[in-house]
Amino acid sequence: MTILRGCAFTFIAVIGLALIVGLSGSSALAAVPGSGPDVNVVNPDSKPVPVRDVENPARQPFQQELFLSTPDGLLGANDQFTVPSGKRLVIEFVSFTMNWPAGQVTTRAFINVCNSSGNACPISFYVPAIFQATEFGGTDFFVASSPTRLYADPGSVVSVAVRRNVTAGTGLATVAVSGYLVDVP
Repeated sequence: MTILRGCAFTFIAVIGLALIVGLSGSSALAAVPGSGPDVNVVNPDSKPVPVRDVENPARQPFQQELFLSTPDGLLGANDQFTVPSGKRLVIEFVSFTMNWPAGQVTTRAFINVCNSSGNACPISFYVPAIFQATEFGGTDFFVASSPTRLYADPGSVVSVAVRRNVTAGTGLATVAVSGYLVDVP
């Protein structure tokens, strides 16, 4: 009889505990979002509260196309553009197309970011070029493209360049740079 009473007591205790936990959890489910008091965060402008932009609405799409002509007697060509003031450019993709006289090859295709912060063009980012075909008229066509993650501050100069192995004849290249701009103070 004592064993039966002990089992009954344990059973009632477990049921009671389950009932208490169940009821306390149900009140959390009944909470209505926005029903509590507003939260105000007060910080001086010099110490803003860091936040994470989930949907990235501040991103402004950016695309720039550059045309490079390599005249007879030169190994390559380059061109550049300047990042607008008040903006940071994030370069996410770069693509080169090169047309050289038959038998010539692309030796280099690259992009530099020369930040206006006094950091002279520290690094060249090279993109491997791949032969595609000999086109009508006898020119050899190459493509170089790659996803990237390059950052250019406001006022920075972004330069692109292509090089070939021979100086004879005229070569043409097109470079496409894409990514987004973000406002910076």
